[in-house]
Amino acid sequence: MRKKIVIVDDRPWKMQDCIQKLQKEGIIFCKTIYYPNNTIVRKEQQELMEEYKQSTGIEVVQVNDQSEFLVKMDELYVDPNIIFLMDYDLKGDMNRNDFFARINVKYAIAKDQNEKKIWFYTSGPNDIRGLLRETFHDNVISVPVYSEGKLEWDEDQVKAAVEG
Repeated sequence: MRKKIVIVDDRPWKMQDCIQKLQKEGIIFCKTIYYPNNTIVRKEQQELMEEYKQSTGIEVVQVNDQSEFLVKMDELYVDPNIIFLMDYDLKGDMNRNDFFARINVKYAIAKDQNEKKIWFYTSGPNDIRGLLRETFHDNVISVPVYSEGKLEWDEDQVKAAVEG
Protein backbone atom coordinates (compact mmCIF):
# COMPACT_ATOMS: atom_id res chain seq x y z
CA MET A 1 0.00 0.00 0.00
CA ARG A 2 1.24 3.45 -0.91
CA LYS A 3 1.91 5.60 2.14
CA LYS A 4 0.67 9.15 2.80
CA ILE A 5 3.09 11.98 3.50
CA VAL A 6 3.20 14.38 6.42
CA ILE A 7 5.48 17.36 5.80
CA VAL A 8 7.30 18.83 8.80
CA ASP A 9 8.69 22.27 8.02
CA ASP A 10 8.96 25.88 9.10
CA ARG A 11 8.54 27.16 5.53
CA PRO A 12 6.47 24.57 3.64
CA TRP A 13 5.57 27.05 0.92
CA LYS A 14 9.09 26.54 -0.45
CA MET A 15 7.99 23.07 -1.66
CA GLN A 16 4.57 24.19 -2.88
CA ASP A 17 5.29 23.74 -6.60
CA CYS A 18 6.94 20.35 -6.10
CA ILE A 19 4.05 19.18 -3.90
CA GLN A 20 1.48 20.17 -6.52
CA LYS A 21 3.45 18.31 -9.18
CA LEU A 22 3.63 15.15 -7.05
CA GLN A 23 -0.07 15.43 -6.15
CA LYS A 24 -0.89 15.34 -9.87
CA GLU A 25 1.07 12.08 -10.02
CA GLY A 26 -1.04 10.54 -7.26
CA ILE A 27 1.19 11.13 -4.24
CA ILE A 28 -0.96 11.89 -1.19
CA PHE A 29 0.10 14.60 1.24
CA CYS A 30 -2.24 14.33 4.23
CA LYS A 31 -0.88 16.95 6.64
CA THR A 32 1.73 19.57 7.24
CA ILE A 33 3.17 20.07 10.69
CA TYR A 34 4.11 23.72 10.59
CA TYR A 35 6.70 24.91 13.10
CA PRO A 36 6.78 28.71 12.47
CA ASN A 37 10.14 30.21 11.69
CA ASN A 38 11.22 32.94 14.07
CA THR A 39 13.27 34.78 11.43
CA ILE A 40 10.35 35.72 9.14
CA VAL A 41 7.82 38.46 9.83
CA ARG A 42 4.61 36.91 11.21
CA LYS A 43 2.31 38.66 8.73
CA GLU A 44 4.40 37.45 5.80
CA GLN A 45 4.37 33.89 7.20
CA GLN A 46 0.57 33.99 7.52
CA GLU A 47 0.14 35.16 3.92
CA LEU A 48 2.50 32.49 2.59
CA MET A 49 0.74 29.80 4.65
CA GLU A 50 -2.68 30.83 3.35
CA GLU A 51 -1.45 30.58 -0.22
CA TYR A 52 0.16 27.20 0.58
CA LYS A 53 -3.07 25.82 2.07
CA GLN A 54 -5.18 27.02 -0.86
CA SER A 55 -2.83 25.78 -3.57
CA THR A 56 -2.08 22.35 -2.07
CA GLY A 57 -5.27 21.57 -0.13
CA ILE A 58 -3.16 20.08 2.66
CA GLU A 59 -4.35 20.35 6.26
CA VAL A 60 -1.88 22.38 8.31
CA VAL A 61 -1.30 21.81 12.01
CA GLN A 62 0.77 24.51 13.67
CA VAL A 63 3.03 23.63 16.59
CA ASN A 64 4.58 26.43 18.59
CA ASP A 65 7.05 24.66 20.83
CA GLN A 66 8.91 21.39 21.27
CA SER A 67 6.26 19.89 23.51
CA GLU A 68 3.52 20.46 20.90
CA PHE A 69 5.87 19.09 18.24
CA LEU A 70 6.41 15.84 20.16
CA VAL A 71 2.69 15.37 20.86
CA LYS A 72 1.69 15.88 17.21
CA MET A 73 4.52 13.68 15.91
CA ASP A 74 3.58 10.86 18.31
CA GLU A 75 -0.10 11.10 17.30
CA LEU A 76 0.77 10.63 13.64
CA TYR A 77 3.76 8.28 14.02
CA VAL A 78 1.58 5.38 15.15
CA ASP A 79 -0.26 5.32 11.79
CA PRO A 80 1.52 2.64 9.71
CA ASN A 81 0.40 4.33 6.48
CA ILE A 82 2.18 7.62 7.17
CA ILE A 83 5.73 8.71 6.45
CA PHE A 84 7.28 12.05 7.30
CA LEU A 85 9.29 14.35 5.05
CA MET A 86 11.05 16.57 7.57
CA ASP A 87 13.13 19.65 6.98
CA TYR A 88 16.37 19.61 8.94
CA ASP A 89 16.23 23.32 9.71
CA LEU A 90 13.12 23.99 11.80
CA LYS A 91 14.69 26.96 13.58
CA GLY A 92 15.70 29.10 10.62
CA ASP A 93 19.38 29.14 11.54
CA MET A 94 20.99 26.13 9.78
CA ASN A 95 23.26 25.68 12.79
CA ARG A 96 25.69 22.74 12.55
CA ASN A 97 26.86 22.87 16.14
CA ASP A 98 23.62 21.65 17.68
CA PHE A 99 22.81 18.92 15.13
CA PHE A 100 22.12 16.20 17.71
CA ALA A 101 20.29 18.60 20.07
CA ARG A 102 17.63 19.59 17.50
CA ILE A 103 14.18 18.34 18.39
CA ASN A 104 13.54 16.75 14.99
CA VAL A 105 16.91 14.96 14.91
CA LYS A 106 16.47 13.72 18.49
CA TYR A 107 12.97 12.52 17.66
CA ALA A 108 14.11 10.61 14.58
CA ILE A 109 17.04 9.02 16.43
CA ALA A 110 14.72 7.90 19.24
CA LYS A 111 12.43 6.12 16.78
CA ASP A 112 13.31 2.88 15.05
CA GLN A 113 14.80 3.90 11.70
CA ASN A 114 14.26 0.38 10.36
CA GLU A 115 10.64 1.44 9.92
CA LYS A 116 11.67 4.01 7.29
CA LYS A 117 9.02 6.46 8.47
CA ILE A 118 11.09 9.63 8.80
CA TRP A 119 12.90 11.12 5.81
CA PHE A 120 14.97 14.30 6.06
CA TYR A 121 15.68 16.93 3.43
CA THR A 122 17.60 20.19 3.39
CA SER A 123 18.79 22.83 0.99
CA GLY A 124 21.64 23.47 3.41
CA PRO A 125 25.36 23.14 2.79
CA ASN A 126 27.21 19.91 2.09
CA ASP A 127 28.35 19.42 5.69
CA ILE A 128 24.73 19.38 6.92
CA ARG A 129 23.72 16.98 4.14
CA GLY A 130 26.69 14.82 5.08
CA LEU A 131 25.65 14.74 8.74
CA LEU A 132 22.11 13.78 7.74
CA ARG A 133 23.33 10.95 5.48
CA GLU A 134 25.81 9.73 8.07
CA THR A 135 23.12 9.68 10.77
CA PHE A 136 20.03 8.62 8.79
CA HIS A 137 21.67 6.78 5.86
CA ASP A 138 19.16 6.22 3.06
CA ASN A 139 16.43 8.27 4.74
CA VAL A 140 17.58 11.54 3.19
CA ILE A 141 15.73 13.04 0.23
CA SER A 142 17.92 15.04 -2.14
CA VAL A 143 17.03 18.61 -3.00
CA PRO A 144 18.53 18.97 -6.47
CA VAL A 145 16.86 22.31 -7.22
CA TYR A 146 16.81 25.39 -5.04
CA SER A 147 16.10 28.63 -6.85
CA GLU A 148 14.06 31.76 -6.30
CA GLY A 149 13.12 30.60 -2.80
CA LYS A 150 11.61 27.32 -4.04
CA LEU A 151 12.79 23.77 -3.37
CA GLU A 152 12.26 20.59 -5.31
CA TRP A 153 12.74 17.16 -3.86
CA ASP A 154 14.18 14.33 -5.92
CA GLU A 155 10.81 13.00 -7.10
CA ASP A 156 12.04 9.43 -7.60
CA GLN A 157 13.24 9.31 -4.00
CA VAL A 158 9.87 10.61 -2.72
CA LYS A 159 8.04 8.02 -4.81
CA ALA A 160 10.30 5.24 -3.49
CA ALA A 161 9.66 6.43 0.09
CA VAL A 162 5.88 6.22 -0.28
CA GLU A 163 6.13 2.79 -1.90
CA GLY A 164 8.43 1.46 0.85
